[in-house]
Amino acid sequence: MVTTLRELSSALTAALKNGDLTVTAGAVGVPVIDNFLATRPAQSITLRQAKIQLSDQQPPATLTVSGGLQDTWPLPGPAAQSLRTQSATITYRQASATGPVTAELTVAADPAATWELVPGKLRLSRIGASILASYETSGPNDRFGGSIHATLGLGRDVDVVIGLAPGQFWEVDVAAAGGLPTLGTVAALVGAEEQVRTGLAAVGLGDISPQAVRIGVDRAGGTISFISVRGSISLAGTTVEVDLQLPHFTFGGTLPEATTVSLTPLLTRLLGEAASLPDATVSELDLSAIPEAGYYCLTLAVPDHKITAGQYGLVGVTMDIDKRANGLAASISGTIAVAGTPLMLLGSYGPDWVITGQLTQLPLSALIGEVLPGSALPSALANLNVTNLSASLNLRAGSFAFSGEVNVDPGQGKPATKLTLSISSTVDRQSAKRVTTGKLTGASLPGALDLTLPYDFKPGP
Repeated sequence: MVTTLRELSSALTAALKNGDLTVTAGAVGVPVIDNFLATRPAQSITLRQAKIQLSDQQPPATLTVSGGLQDTWPLPGPAAQSLRTQSATITYRQASATGPVTAELTVAADPAATWELVPGKLRLSRIGASILASYETSGPNDRFGGSIHATLGLGRDVDVVIGLAPGQFWEVDVAAAGGLPTLGTVAALVGAEEQVRTGLAAVGLGDISPQAVRIGVDRAGGTISFISVRGSISLAGTTVEVDLQLPHFTFGGTLPEATTVSLTPLLTRLLGEAASLPDATVSELDLSAIPEAGYYCLTLAVPDHKITAGQYGLVGVTMDIDKRANGLAASISGTIAVAGTPLMLLGSYGPDWVITGQLTQLPLSALIGEVLPGSALPSALANLNVTNLSASLNLRAGSFAFSGEVNVDPGQGKPATKLTLSISSTVDRQSAKRVTTGKLTGASLPGALDLTLPYDFKPGP
C-alpha cells in the first residue's frame, strides 16, 4: 500500500506504455477502488493518452490521473444494457504525511449513452459516475461512497444523482438547483396524479410545493417502488414542511426550525372566526394526513399561561384539530392549579372552547380564599372539605365555574348532611367586568352550626 503520493506518481509514470496507462486491481492503492476494478472483465481499465499530474512533492498534495476510456459497463435491470464510457479521472488527495488519503474515481459516459432505469418511465442520459474512498496509511480503515449523476426527463430535463450503495433499491435524488418538477408530474410516474389532485382537494389545506424528490427503483424488477417528496404547504401565513409518500398517498409535517405560527389566525383559518382564542405564538406543530380519506390531524403545543379564564392560566396545553369526512372536530387539554393542586382539564370546541375536570377533594377554605378572596367564611365551615369538585372553564368567554359537595356533621346526635357548593365567575361582554359568586345550598342547619341556607359567600373589601 502506498504511503505518499510522490511514490504513487512515480510508479504510475513508470507504468505508461505508448502514453496509455492500464490501471489494474491492486495498483490504485485504495482497497475499495481496487475491489471495484476487480469486477471489470480484465480486472482493469485502460486510460488512453493518460495524464499524470502531482501538484506538490510534499503534503498537502493532489495527484490527478486522467485519460480517455473506451469501455462498456453492464447496467443492472431486467433488460440487458451497457453503458459506453468516454473518460475517467482518478484524483488522490493527502493533507498531511500521516493523514488519510482520499481517492475519487470519476467516469464520464459517452454523450449519446442512455440508461433505461425503468422502461418507459425513467430514462437517464448524459451519465457520469464517481467513486470516492479514503483510507488511513497507518492501518486498514476504509470509507467508501459514490454516485451516478445524469439527466432525467420529468416534464423537462432535470439533474439526478443515484447513490452507489448496496441494497434492494436505486435511490434517484432529483437535484433542486435547476428547479423541481411539479407534484403532479412526479405522481404521474406511479399513476397517482389524479389521486394526489383529489386527495389534496379533500384535505383542503392547499397545494404542496416540492423541495426535494427521491425515487426508489427496485433493482431486480426495474420498477418504481416508492417516491418520497419533501415539500412545503402554506398555512395561516406560515410555511409547514411536509414529507409525502407515493404511491400510497400520505403526508405529514412540522414547522421548520425557529419558525412559529400565530394561534388566532390558524384557528380562524381552520375553524372560522367563532373559534378564535387569545393569540399565542406556537412553535410546536405536527401534521399528519391521509388524503384518500380526506383526513388530517393537526396537533399544537401552546405556550404556558397564554390561554386563561380569570386567574387560571393553562399549562401543558395541547390542541388537536381533526378533519374527517363528516367535518372538523377540535379538542384541547391542559392543567391549572386550584388552590395549589394541579387539575387536568379536557374539552372540545363547539360552539365555545369548554374544558372540564374533577378533583376528589380540596379544602373549602382554600378554594373560597382563592376564588373569593376576603370572603367571610363562617367558623362552622372553616375545616371542611369540598369533595367531588368539578371545574368548567369557557376559554373563549373567560368564565369558569366550580361545583362540589360539602359533608357537614351538625353534631348533637344529628345525622351528617350533604351540602352543594356552586361557584360562578363570568365577564360582562360590554363592560368587561368580572362577577364571581359562590353559594352553598341544602337543608338549613340551625343549632350548633348556626348556618341558614342557602348561604352566599360575600367577597371581601
